Amino acid sequence: MKRFLSCIALLLALIMSLSVFSCSKPGDKPGDTEPATEGETEPDTKAPETKAPETKAPETKPAETKPRETKPVETEDPMKYIIEIGTADELRAFNISYNNKDMDYTGYTVRLTADIDLSGENWTPLNAGRYEEFYFDGQNHTISGMTIEGGTQLGFFSQLPTSKYLFVDNVTFDNTHIKATGKHIGVVIGEVNGGYCTMTNVNVKNFVIDGATGVNPETNTVSLDVISIRVAGLVGIVMHGAYIELDGCRVESGKLCGYHNVSGLIGYDECPENSVIKNNHVENVECSYSVGYSQKAKEGNEDYDEAAGMAYARKVGGQVFYNDAQWTNHEEVDEDNGNTFFENKFIDLGYGVTYYNLEDMSYNEQ
Repeated sequence: MKRFLSCIALLLALIMSLSVFSCSKPGDKPGDTEPATEGETEPDTKAPETKAPETKAPETKPAETKPRETKPVETEDPMKYIIEIGTADELRAFNISYNNKDMDYTGYTVRLTADIDLSGENWTPLNAGRYEEFYFDGQNHTISGMTIEGGTQLGFFSQLPTSKYLFVDNVTFDNTHIKATGKHIGVVIGEVNGGYCTMTNVNVKNFVIDGATGVNPETNTVSLDVISIRVAGLVGIVMHGAYIELDGCRVESGKLCGYHNVSGLIGYDECPENSVIKNNHVENVECSYSVGYSQKAKEGNEDYDEAAGMAYARKVGGQVFYNDAQWTNHEEVDEDNGNTFFENKFIDLGYGVTYYNLEDMSYNEQ
């Protein structure tokens, strides 16, 4: 019986396998799903694939870490604008270069390293107007034997115009001789015309400034065609709003000659309100002037007054320190600023008198 039942089960299994095989289409593989019938759309259950746009991060190259370029700090040579001069030849060579403007000397300082003797050849004044600013430091040395011959604006420097600066310090001029036929004469500078000038510890001694007096000895008269006016030991004239400062300077043992405005420090100071004149000394200086001849020439006039003529000549002839536009005697004021004077005299060539005591205008006849 059991065997019978086993045969029946085997038969049934065979029939079932045959029925499954008959329902499959050729090419179908077991596990394949049936396609949708015609007209039916199989709902798409999958969301459409949307690819995000590719956003590439910008390429960042690693920073190059080069060592920083370090330039050496440029330190200006402290001697760059300093010219050291120790001989007469060097000073004369500098004179030519300076006056010819071979280079721009603005802001330069000349320093003397030794005493210098300029004897034997006339000096051509340095034109301080060629450069905006210039310094001359004698370092307490002496320039001796300077001789100058010419017309106007004569001195170691000739002139200093508006907007120019000149500083002169620590130098002595010894045995200077200047022969002039024109105006504005000083041992250091002839004319400060609107510029700015200071002098500290500048000394002038044993000097002669032989300015033209215009005197005709045959007729005993003065011709104004050739005269020297504004003549002094340091500066001939300060004018046109110029600034001048003289501090600790000395003028001694010298002779000055001209028509008028002949003085120890400054021949004529047109703008004393801009001037600082302190701690200076004038000693044993002889100032001769010929303006008295012009006054004396009026002797034949009805209104001529000899005393008034002499007083006028004395007033404009010269002062110990400087003449100003008011032609006033201001020794007392100047002494309050530390200025001193000793044994100076003023010779009126026209009237033939010499003044020793400036305050009471006493005089001794020559």
